[in-house]
Amino acid sequence: MPLQDIETIVIVIMENRSFDHLCGYLSLASTPAPLAVEGLSDDSAWRDPLANMFNGEAYPLHRLAPATEQIDDPDHTQKSIAMQIATPPQGGPPGQMGGFVQSYVTYAPAGKPPHDRSLVMGYYDAAAVPAVDFFARNFAICDHWFAALPLGTQANRLMLMAGESQVLDNAPLLLPNQPLVYDWLTQNKITWCAYQSGDFFPFSV
Repeated sequence: MPLQDIETIVIVIMENRSFDHLCGYLSLASTPAPLAVEGLSDDSAWRDPLANMFNGEAYPLHRLAPATEQIDDPDHTQKSIAMQIATPPQGGPPGQMGGFVQSYVTYAPAGKPPHDRSLVMGYYDAAAVPAVDFFARNFAICDHWFAALPLGTQANRLMLMAGESQVLDNAPLLLPNQPLVYDWLTQNKITWCAYQSGDFFPFSV
């Protein structure tokens, strides 16, 4: 489609979900009508090396039950994400990405350990995320999701809205005043609108 034929661009931002956690099931042979995406595998030779180790116990990938809605929120700070990335999984380097369980417990918000540390290694299926499944099968799905920065929510939202971030971890109250894409759109007389969920101020949600 030529660019001049596009009338509206919609950007949807979701909170703290990796592709494998939310959509990785789409490639599983055990999934009815699997899609050709780079997601999860049923092969134990693929799965086993990815298990996270903590206190001598292995935490493998596993399907979350559809009723599993309340998962203790992982810490999003720089130090926590660095631990997730830099810690080797059971299979060792070169992939790293083995510190999710360790980070989940070590940096639990308010020092309160998660009620089930294995949940951080879980993934959903179509029964748990029917809307996502519908969009993937009836429109399109991209299978390589990347955070602009290995940091938390606000830094990556600012990268989306400004191409740069003046914060590393979430601001305690107000965000720094920096130019955003909305300023550019307004200056160029391009209409825009931000929709939000909940009662808080809009932040590209």
